[in-house]
Amino acid sequence: MNSSDEEKAKKHLKSLQGAESLHLFQIDLLDYDSVFSSINGTVGVFHLASPCIFETVDDPRRQLLNPAVKGTMNVLKAAKECGV
Repeated sequence: MNSSDEEKAKKHLKSLQGAESLHLFQIDLLDYDSVFSSINGTVGVFHLASPCIFETVDDPRRQLLNPAVKGTMNVLKAAKECGV
């Protein structure tokens, strides 16, 4: 996502009713510590990320499925450990 689109998305999310306490984080889902530090102290998590590759995918399991599963597991584990 380019910076202009990112700013538009943030502005839209921040304008939603009840979003006064909304915090947005850019993290590396494959890095558990990055995930944990973003979730720790929160009351809820929306996990919407998935690998997006713009070049040829030679091995869908390795390039798409495995990272998606690992990222989701990191989010679930961190959420559980943080009591979210």
